[in-house]
Amino acid sequence: MPNNALLDLSGEFSDSLNEIFEACTTAILLVDKYSNIRYCNGVVLDLFGYQPKELLNQPISMLMPPKFRFGHEEMFNRYFTAPQRRQMGNGTIFPSIDKMGNKINVSIGLNTLLLNNENFVVANITQAQENNDRVNRDLQLSDALRIRMINNKRLIQLADASNSSVIITDKQHVITWVNTSLTKLLDKSLEQLIGRPIIDVFGAQKAKLDALFMAYAEQHALKKEFVVELSGVPRHLVMALSPILSEQNSNGNVLYINDITEQLRLQHELDENTHLLTTIARIAKIGHYTLNIATNELNWSDEIYRIHDLPIGTPMDVEKAIGFYTNQSRPIIEKAVESSLQTGEPYDLELPLITASRRDIWVRAVGYVEFIDGEPAMLKGAFQDITHMRLSALEAEKGIRTKSAFLANMSHELRTPINGIMGVSEILAETKLDAQQNEYLSVLTKSASTLLSLVNQILTYAKLEEYPDDVHNSQFSVSTLIQQVAFTHTVASEKKGITFSVSIADDVPDSIVADAEKLEQIINNILSNAVKFTTQGGIKLNIAASRDNELRISVEDTGPGIKDSDQEMLFEAFRQLDMSYARQYDGTGLGLAISKNLVSNIGGRMGVDSELGRGSTFWFTVPYETAQHAKPSNKILKLPPILVLVKSNERNQWLKVADGLNLTIVPATSETQMLQVLKSNDIIKLVLVPLEQITKPADVVKRAVERLLSKQQLLLFVKSSKLGDVIHKDFVDCVVEVATSQDIGERVTQYLLAAESFYQSFMRLSEGKLEGKHLLIVEDNEINRLIFYEMLNDLVAKITMAENGVDALEKLSAHDDIDLIVMDCQMPEMDGYECTQYIRKSTDAQRRNLPIVAATAHVLSDEVTKCYTVGMNDIIQKPFNKHQLIKAIANNL
Repeated sequence: MPNNALLDLSGEFSDSLNEIFEACTTAILLVDKYSNIRYCNGVVLDLFGYQPKELLNQPISMLMPPKFRFGHEEMFNRYFTAPQRRQMGNGTIFPSIDKMGNKINVSIGLNTLLLNNENFVVANITQAQENNDRVNRDLQLSDALRIRMINNKRLIQLADASNSSVIITDKQHVITWVNTSLTKLLDKSLEQLIGRPIIDVFGAQKAKLDALFMAYAEQHALKKEFVVELSGVPRHLVMALSPILSEQNSNGNVLYINDITEQLRLQHELDENTHLLTTIARIAKIGHYTLNIATNELNWSDEIYRIHDLPIGTPMDVEKAIGFYTNQSRPIIEKAVESSLQTGEPYDLELPLITASRRDIWVRAVGYVEFIDGEPAMLKGAFQDITHMRLSALEAEKGIRTKSAFLANMSHELRTPINGIMGVSEILAETKLDAQQNEYLSVLTKSASTLLSLVNQILTYAKLEEYPDDVHNSQFSVSTLIQQVAFTHTVASEKKGITFSVSIADDVPDSIVADAEKLEQIINNILSNAVKFTTQGGIKLNIAASRDNELRISVEDTGPGIKDSDQEMLFEAFRQLDMSYARQYDGTGLGLAISKNLVSNIGGRMGVDSELGRGSTFWFTVPYETAQHAKPSNKILKLPPILVLVKSNERNQWLKVADGLNLTIVPATSETQMLQVLKSNDIIKLVLVPLEQITKPADVVKRAVERLLSKQQLLLFVKSSKLGDVIHKDFVDCVVEVATSQDIGERVTQYLLAAESFYQSFMRLSEGKLEGKHLLIVEDNEINRLIFYEMLNDLVAKITMAENGVDALEKLSAHDDIDLIVMDCQMPEMDGYECTQYIRKSTDAQRRNLPIVAATAHVLSDEVTKCYTVGMNDIIQKPFNKHQLIKAIANNL
């Protein structure tokens, strides 16, 4: 915006300007970059007949005839971007008009002036008949002003404080003045610089500065980047040479030097990160797009152009983009975008598309709307070529390849690159990224996670068909299993504002023998669907004994309900209800198909009772055997003695629940008592504080407790999910949220389960520290080796890499201090299974007993069994994150 303030010509330097301007016999105007008059001397007033207030802050074009005003502002803007001394009307007549509209023929000289950190044009105006004499005086005035500015004390002070290095030389190229930045750049004192020829300062680098010294010799301006060595270190310097001219004669030169070495280094890092993000996007065939709702401007990333077989940068708009979809899919994407703009709900679609080169492909389009002041502003999202996955799934369904070979290869070939994408993304997130790159990384990470979920469900379903008899029965507590399953879904339900309840009939035995893992998976799948599709009302989980040695488990919800004609297809793989409706929700359409297969595998039955608009009840039966010796209904918690803040009327209930869990607690009924116990009892390892129990601010309690804690003691706050945010965000690392329960016993149990999880997680990362350990990583994939190194390098003493089993055995022979091996299973020359067998047969006892953790992309049960059979101690499945990797290693050291 223009600065409408009048120009202040007071002060040491500006007073001098005012004296010069007022002493001139020419009309002087100072004009800003918006073409507004900001100063005029008395001659201007006499020449044009205006008063100062009539001219100041008015456009200079008011002094021109109307026909010359058109295009004047554009010309003025160009002059500011490429200023040069100009003479307008020199030898010719340039017309102007005075206040009364009378025509005045003038000549105008233009120059630039920096004043108070603002650029101005100085206009020297003379009547045409006085042109020659005036022009000469104007040029003399301009040169005098330039020399005066250079010698001005204030300018010298500013130059000395500048980050740019400045050297002033005389006409013999001898240094007469330098600023402080120059002495620091060259690491020389003023005495070593003043009075010396400029060529001596850079003598050792003369060959690299030929262009500069040529400019000195020829007395012309120069701006160029040079690479020179200063103190033995290469530096990138931008040098700008400007002659000091007086009446076209040289009075010396000013050399400005800017060191851009660090700027180039940071730019290189930024370019590297950008390249890495682009590479990851190309690996995953994921692009991103933005649509400005107001301007309808559509921007695609390079990868989306590649997916469409278009040259990068091809002009694109919404109509053209939608035109690539097939006739059948075009209405679907249009409806999804329109709905998202109206409701704010994101969309996630998989649709066929025809590229510019007429290739038929499948794409995944994910989008969401950003709102400003309640109005849609931007549509953003990701776009992925999923043709390969789509074809792979279709081929698997049709049985083109044998099921076992397909599963093994699909697991390894998909999970291995996903591990690369997710691992590198996690590493990249720890680097310095700008806001746009963080946005790209967020889209990439979400897409990779969704892709992993899709792959996992497909593999799980196919694995069930391949191994239908894979049942593992064991004795377990029904109430404990149900409590653990319900925990997550209770919190999720409360966050959606719907109720969640559990009912276990009295005739249900607590201790039974059945496949607990599959039972838990089935209930989780059904509850996840219920939470997803229920927006109001509630969900109820019922466990009843339907007949001898059979449980009937049902999940009731108040969701949208299902038409009778659609109920059968619910249990078919890869089938969902009407696509325009179903794609409003995430999912692959496999959850219920997997559940029905699991129920069938364990000998049960599954069905649904539903009415459109009134909700649904999904049920299944589970055969079981009666346990010979009933186990206690409650699990034994692995916790040391803990100090708990409790209400006085709930003290006995806490002690009762803790006794049932074989846990020692020390109850305190006030904050003061809790602090006193902590001072006098050194066996306490964990302090548990339910937030609804405290009477003082949470941060006050936290600081008071932490002052008394030793390094081996922990503080944990637990809170009900309905309690809201009652603790400062800086303390969230020691707060765990649990589901709300009106039953005191159930609530206490949930608090203690949360405490165990928190404590065990801490102990794994503290007692299982990797400090000082030497790890051998055996992995043939270069990207995965990079991920292992970046995730572990700062935690261990040493990492040795091997590319296959043969290489691993050689590295073991060369290093006798290796503490643990992380072993890939599928590798060339010698795979991980064979290598493990060699190690387990070693005559060296230390080597023979080394812990080996398998890192595999295979998920089939026979592959997992094979890992343990050959002697591996543990398994981590790809893709994994840093925490999972550290946990697996720490648990085996």
